[in-house]
Amino acid sequence: MSWFSAPSGAHAGAQRGGGAAGPIPPKPPIAPRPVTPGAPPRPGWPAASPAPPADIRIADDLFLIAHRDRDGRPLLPARVMGLAIAGAVLCELALVSQITVGEGTLVVVSDADPGEELARWLVRQLLSQPNPLPLRDWLAYLASSVTAAVGERLARAGTIRARKGLRGWRFAPVDSADAFFRAGRLAVMLDNGSPLSTGQAALIGLIYAVGLHEQLPSVNPASFRGRVSAVIQSLEWPFAGLIAETAVVVDNAILTGRT
Repeated sequence: MSWFSAPSGAHAGAQRGGGAAGPIPPKPPIAPRPVTPGAPPRPGWPAASPAPPADIRIADDLFLIAHRDRDGRPLLPARVMGLAIAGAVLCELALVSQITVGEGTLVVVSDADPGEELARWLVRQLLSQPNPLPLRDWLAYLASSVTAAVGERLARAGTIRARKGLRGWRFAPVDSADAFFRAGRLAVMLDNGSPLSTGQAALIGLIYAVGLHEQLPSVNPASFRGRVSAVIQSLEWPFAGLIAETAVVVDNAILTGRT
C-alpha cells in the first residue's frame, strides 16, 4: 500500500491557537498506515503530483546529502535520519505558510491544498488532531516513515533508484554527479558568503543539527564554520523553532541510543 494512501481523518478547518487544550498525549494518536521505513518505491506507480519548487525541496536535498552519492549508503543512523527528514518536510510546509510553531507546539495556519502529494498527506495528518500537539511529538511520529516517503518522491522524479542490499534497501542516486552537486553548491555558497534563500538557510540548519556539515566539501573550513554559525543565527521564525526542536530530538535519540 502506498505511503500516501493512508487514511487521514482530517477535519475541515485548520488548527488555530498556540497550544492544546487539556493534557497532551505523549505521541499523536494518529492511525495512518505508512510503509515500513526503508521499503523501496514500487515500480509502475502512476506519476505523482508535481514536485515542489526547487527552493522548497528541502527534504529532497537533505535526503541526497545524507546518503553517499556513489552508492546511496546512509550517512546517519536510521532514527536520526528519520528525525532530520521529518524536520525538513515540516520546513517545506512552513515555506508555503501552512504551519507555524508557538511555544513548542506545531500549529496549522492554513488548510489550503499544498499542491504536492507528500505535503498534502502531511497536512491531512496534522489536521486530523482536534488540538495542536507538541512539535517534538510530530517529529517522533513522522520519523518512522518519512524517509521512505521522501525516497518515494525522489524515485518518482527519477532522481534515485531503489536497490536491495545485504542490510536492506538502499536508495542510490541515478546521477551521482547531481547528488554531489547539491552538497557542493551549498558548500561553495557558504565559502563565498553568497546570499541564501530561506529554504537553503533552513537546509543548512538541518544539516548542522545532525552533524552532516562535516560532509560538505568545503575548500575553506575556517570561514565555512563561521558562515554556518551565522546562517543558523539568522534563521527567521518558524524555521528557527523547527530546526532547534529537530536538533533537540536528534540529540536525545543519540544520547539514549535510539538510533
